[in-house]
Amino acid sequence: MRSLLEVHPNPFLSIKLDARSLQRTLPLALDRSIQPEWVALLRDFPDRFVIGNDQFCDEETGRLDGSWQFVDALPPDIAPLVTNANAKRIYHLGDKTR
Repeated sequence: MRSLLEVHPNPFLSIKLDARSLQRTLPLALDRSIQPEWVALLRDFPDRFVIGNDQFCDEETGRLDGSWQFVDALPPDIAPLVTNANAKRIYHLGDKTR
């Protein structure tokens, strides 16, 4: 992901937390903290990530719990961006001109 974000100015990434994903690629460590590599990536590209837009309507898979754990573990300066500000900007939410 890092190499794509460094080279291309327009990819935006949706973070999906799914227990069935590969553990080595999950943002959350077993202790529910955010993996250091993910913190570095989020800090380097804070305007390019959003929480998965379908995470909060899929309670059956446990994704909802994982999403909240991720949100709770986000650094305070990054949390508002990933949880809502980036989505508002990317999808022009609240933009009266669209």
